[in-house]
Amino acid sequence: MSRARQNHSNMNWKALHEEAIERNRILESEVERLEKELAESKRFGEKVVQSLKITTLELRYIRAKQFCAKTEKMPNGQIGIFDNLGSIEPPKGDESSDVPPKTIFNRNVSKKGRKSAGYRKELFQDLPRKKVEVPLPEAHWICDCCNGLKVKIGEEVSEQIDFVPATIFVIENIRPKVACPKCEEGVKIAPKVVKLIKKGLPGFGLVAHIAISKYGDHLPLKRQEAILGRMGLPIARQTMWDWLFAGSEVLKPLAERIKAEVIQSDIIWTDDTPVKLKIAIAAAALNRKLPEGRMWTYRGDSLHPYIYYDFTLTRKREGPVSVLKGFAGILQADAYAGYDCVYTSGEVLEAACFAHVRRKFFEAILSAGETAITAVRMIDALYHVEHETERIAAKNFYGQQDFFKLRLEMRNVKSRSLVARLKEWLDEQSVKQLPQSRIGKAIKYALNNWVALNTFFVNGEVTLDNNLAEGALRRIALGRKNYLFFGSETGGKAAAIYYTLIASATRNGIEPFKYLRDVLTRLTMEPGIDLDELLPCLLYTSPSPRDGLLSRMPSSA
Repeated sequence: MSRARQNHSNMNWKALHEEAIERNRILESEVERLEKELAESKRFGEKVVQSLKITTLELRYIRAKQFCAKTEKMPNGQIGIFDNLGSIEPPKGDESSDVPPKTIFNRNVSKKGRKSAGYRKELFQDLPRKKVEVPLPEAHWICDCCNGLKVKIGEEVSEQIDFVPATIFVIENIRPKVACPKCEEGVKIAPKVVKLIKKGLPGFGLVAHIAISKYGDHLPLKRQEAILGRMGLPIARQTMWDWLFAGSEVLKPLAERIKAEVIQSDIIWTDDTPVKLKIAIAAAALNRKLPEGRMWTYRGDSLHPYIYYDFTLTRKREGPVSVLKGFAGILQADAYAGYDCVYTSGEVLEAACFAHVRRKFFEAILSAGETAITAVRMIDALYHVEHETERIAAKNFYGQQDFFKLRLEMRNVKSRSLVARLKEWLDEQSVKQLPQSRIGKAIKYALNNWVALNTFFVNGEVTLDNNLAEGALRRIALGRKNYLFFGSETGGKAAAIYYTLIASATRNGIEPFKYLRDVLTRLTMEPGIDLDELLPCLLYTSPSPRDGLLSRMPSSA
């Protein structure tokens, strides 16, 4: 009996032991589950905190962007990195330059950076002059001492600028008709005058004036209608548009010739900007979404000094692909994916824009503070090298090609180490910053485009940024603020033609109104004319049949 009790007791202890082990296992499993849930909750909490932090910083950025100054300039105290750049020995034993770094072609600038005394007179030397002699009172001609007659010993000349409004006039084309008075036969009449529009009223100068006012001075046709009305010419807007369209059809072959010249460049700067379409505005009122039109610009290099514009209904890659067909060289653009198929051909080398990179880091300053400022400083150091090159070139009166060679040399000597330092910093920061933060996105953008950002070491004419193309689009931005939209695709195509000719003429230093009037006249009166004779940089060797004199003006395109 005692043995049975002992066996039963042993079995109870064994069961209790197994039960305790099972409970311990369950507890351990529960603890492990709770620990995993706690760790997951912590990770989720960290994500929520990070998301909240990013959202707060984004809100701060949006508020700052709305109400703060739009400039991207850094305070003077933030450019201390320039102190350790050193200097390259300029050619010909040149000393440090005092010429301002605005351009390598400064005119009449004193050592202190102010305009010299002769600058004011130089501005007016090409203007027509009207001499007005101020009469001297008769009493001043009599000497107070001897009552003798005074003689003129000199004169003082002062200048003032006046304005005479433009004049609209009617040209009466008189065609003499002759006949034999005896035979009363053989009647002959002078040939009809060639006009831009058959049986139309507008002369070449009037159409050129309307085009320059709209696409050069950004005056919508509604305002021009009122202006011309005050001058005694009541012309409706629709009529003016019909004239502009007729002119664009005449100018289209010349615009295509300019496009062919641009495509022959070794470097092209390109960019695009949206422009509203009237049909898209009407569709929006009906809650139908239509894409905005796009205006593209393609700027040729220094040996092909032209700017071509193209209008498309969408931003699809077909636009740049069709224009850049046959191009082989360096294409400087933003990181828009639509250009990728152009680069894949192997004949086009991509050049990226440091200004875009800098802007992204500048926008991250509010959230990243000193980290973003460090990146901006490093990029500014590259621009400092560019400005130093411009000062040396201006001091030694370099031509364009010599300037490009000097700039490439300066980049290899000074900028390579700066770029290497920037790359090392980007790699280091890429593992420290939040990927979704502004600083993280800026770092990723720079690293993704790093190869293209280094293309400026290949050719001295390649710029650090794409500001040349963005500057060419500034006229489009100013225009759309005034005329607001294009009426149709036809209007956009016509505008691109006029923008092409106006911008190309301005870049070559030609007064755009005279150029536009000249080419409209010659293309209409001489249908078979060689288009090369009408290119802006060659036009001076081919004088116009009307006045032939096209004045030079400072290039701003």
